Amino acid sequence: MDDILFTHKLLPLKIIKGKDNTLDIIVKVENRSDKERLMSVEAEIKTDGIIGFDPSFINKKTSVKIGTLQPFSRKEVAIRLFASPNTAEKTYEIALYLIEHYYDYSKVLHVYRRNVSVMVV
Repeated sequence: MDDILFTHKLLPLKIIKGKDNTLDIIVKVENRSDKERLMSVEAEIKTDGIIGFDPSFINKKTSVKIGTLQPFSRKEVAIRLFASPNTAEKTYEIALYLIEHYYDYSKVLHVYRRNVSVMVV
C-alpha cells in the first residue's frame, strides 16, 4: 500500500439532528506509482439505525467507481450519508473499502479498508 494513499474526511464533522441531516464522506485516493490503476470505493454502514446512503434510509451499502488513476495522480469522490430527525444520537460505524481492480470492475486485485465513525448529536 506504499504506492496508494487512501484518506477520508467528513463534511461536516457530525450530523446535527433537526438541521441539515446529511454528511459527505470525502474519499481521496492518490496513485504514487508509475502504473495506471483501476479503482472503486465501497461504503457499508455497520451500526443499526435510521441512517443510510439514500433519503429513504434503505441502502446500507454503496459503491462509487473512481475510474483509472493515472501515474502520480489523485482523485476525490464524495459519498453522501442521510439521517432522519428520528435517528438515534450515537456514533455510527462505517466501513470504507478501496478496491483496486484488474482489467475491469468484476476482477479484484487488492482491497484496503478504513473504519469511519460518524456522530449524530
